[in-house]
Amino acid sequence: MIYLDHNATTPLLPQVKETLKELFGEEYGNPSSPYHTGRRARDLLEESRHRLAELLGAKPSELIFTSGGSEGNNMVCELDLESSGLNYATLTAHKLGGPKGIGLLYIREGSPFSPLITGGGQERSLRAGTENVAMACAFAECFEWFCSNRSELESRWLGLRKKFLDSLEEVEHCFLLGTSDESLPNTLNLGFQGISAESLLICLDLDGIAVSSGSACSSGAMEASHVLLAMGYSHEQAKSSLRISMGWNTSEEDIEELSRQLIHHVRKFSLPHLALLIFFTAGMTGCGKSPELENYERCLELLNHERKEARKSQNYSYDSQRFLECRAPVQYGS
Repeated sequence: MIYLDHNATTPLLPQVKETLKELFGEEYGNPSSPYHTGRRARDLLEESRHRLAELLGAKPSELIFTSGGSEGNNMVCELDLESSGLNYATLTAHKLGGPKGIGLLYIREGSPFSPLITGGGQERSLRAGTENVAMACAFAECFEWFCSNRSELESRWLGLRKKFLDSLEEVEHCFLLGTSDESLPNTLNLGFQGISAESLLICLDLDGIAVSSGSACSSGAMEASHVLLAMGYSHEQAKSSLRISMGWNTSEEDIEELSRQLIHHVRKFSLPHLALLIFFTAGMTGCGKSPELENYERCLELLNHERKEARKSQNYSYDSQRFLECRAPVQYGS
């Protein structure tokens, strides 16, 4: 699998995986317990908090461990932020090579705050619940690695992005959403006029390449990005967009394979190509549908059925093998 959806989540860094394996096995104490195992857990938790604070340029007392970005956002979404300076910020580990389920909330000293989760006195009574020590340590590990390697990563991503965009220069109907100089160095959002992102996503998935059509926060639903619509793009443009996001393990070979397969599928789905296909496969003598056109329509019918059934059960996967069998070339008799 070539994974190019790092803005949705990232694979664990090898060193983070080892940290989790060690701590989940050995450091099981409750940080609130007074005996040695609990004190050891407390030391590890506070050490992680201090490491993160130093990297962020914040005070340790301004950081609260949470279960992720969504929890942190809900903690502060009803507060009025001061116009000068940053009073609140949320972070999550799984976008940086860390595990899912651990986040961080920054609250500037003196800023108003009311706890969302109450009960125990953990996190200075600002977020109740037993802290996950192993996950907090893994967060500090991945964030430290990212900060140390950020410059090298960004340079590599920019080089790979340029290589990819150069390979698409000859592709018709391709357009860039946003500007490359104002986007994140690891991210590209592309559109292909007249071609739905859903069609390209399915084809690339069958090729073993994972990209996205936008945020993964919509339970797998492939809808037009509200962000692109707010930026002024049309519904058709937003529906045709592919988001490609690189990560710590993205290689030049990954980008080359993406380019090769994407160009192949875009040309296959391009309007002139489809028009030519329909013209010939419908039969030049007016004798009805050819086997190829019937096969094409059968394939579309199957995909539409799969999508409807998947949405009913909130399972947005599809049967790749059935699709492959459906799109297999028609065999002619003698």
